Amino acid sequence: MGMRRFTFLPWDIYSWKTAFAWSGTSGLAMLALLLAEFLQLQDTNAPGMHASNATIWLIRAPLTFAAALLLLSRPYFPKLTLRDLRLWFLVYAGYFALSLAWSTAHLQTAGKAFELMIGTLIILQASRDQHALRRLEGLYRMTLLLFSLMALITVLGYFARIESFTAQRAGIFTQTTAESSFYSSNGLGYMAIAFILVAFAEFVLGGAKLSKALPQLSYALFIFLFAGSRTAFAILALGVVAVLLRRHKAALIAFLLCAAPAGVYLAPRLIKRLNRGQSQAGLDTLSGRTVMWTAAFRDWEKHPLLGYGGGVGGKHALSSVWGGSLSNMSHLHDGFLECLTGLGIFGFLLACAILVVATWRVARLWKKYPSFAGLYIWIISIWITNIMSNGVMSGMNDVVVIYLILLAHVDIVRRGVPGAVDAPR
Repeated sequence: MGMRRFTFLPWDIYSWKTAFAWSGTSGLAMLALLLAEFLQLQDTNAPGMHASNATIWLIRAPLTFAAALLLLSRPYFPKLTLRDLRLWFLVYAGYFALSLAWSTAHLQTAGKAFELMIGTLIILQASRDQHALRRLEGLYRMTLLLFSLMALITVLGYFARIESFTAQRAGIFTQTTAESSFYSSNGLGYMAIAFILVAFAEFVLGGAKLSKALPQLSYALFIFLFAGSRTAFAILALGVVAVLLRRHKAALIAFLLCAAPAGVYLAPRLIKRLNRGQSQAGLDTLSGRTVMWTAAFRDWEKHPLLGYGGGVGGKHALSSVWGGSLSNMSHLHDGFLECLTGLGIFGFLLACAILVVATWRVARLWKKYPSFAGLYIWIISIWITNIMSNGVMSGMNDVVVIYLILLAHVDIVRRGVPGAVDAPR
């Protein structure tokens, strides 16, 4: 199907054109939904808010409804069985919406539930027929290209010395780091490392040529220079080990033998850079995460079965500790706890079961279909970001789109990879 010609370089016109041609109406709908997530302006009068009310009503809501209208223009969906992860994620999205009945912040839960349901239905629409695998590939590539474009804009804004694109925190390589309404400094690091792993996995396992992999690796490393995420190093290390282990155990052993001396030599310098500008208390609590996580768990114990409503459990936990209204609070930096506090034990167990089964199936399919390694490697980023950030259990976001594509892909490939087909309409 010509997948090897795709890149995530934002100036690659061929990849953009082919991605939209393959994804069809589903691609346009997902583009609108993703832009609704990205195009937000922070409310300077409410420090804990991620977006102002104006951008929510004037940008986010219209784009989300545009995605819904595009979805309804072709309301065709596949028949699902109990073994399909898409079915169980649809059940999860439905339970998320049902939590509106007991949510402590109805408007926020309603908005997040609507976005999550639209995203889920777009993926179902994309995976409806014999063109499903190609359509999902187009969706995946379009999503990567959009992520990459937003990352590039973030870095260019940083170079232009625009105040809103500069975070006053030391990075690994710079005194300040790049951020924007699209990506936090941490989020930019997560995405850059994901790009590195995608290019590396496609080169080592997927058969991509060095002439394709090298420009992508260089671009991703360039983006990472201006990010500020320590967790990204853990994602990178686990990803490289997973790829080499899948390639050949000897390759992994050779890599470890070469990396160990360099690690011993560079470790003190790297740790010094990673610790720069942060107190020992901050390091001991993982930048305050363990304090929030403890508070969230104690808050969940008060409503263990149903939680406080989809997408608002973390806000409720934080507000109960530090006071203030729910709208002024941030999130817990942990997708598992966001799900536990928001949807209670029932929603939490369902979400965890989907993730565990998806991981198990990816591990099995990876060996059989190495050409899809660039998509399968995302399972590592999904796990780590779910532990250290919002992840895939707190509502609709950019990583959830990749997760949904991966779930649908695994469902289809598990039944046998279709041959090359004509591009869908």
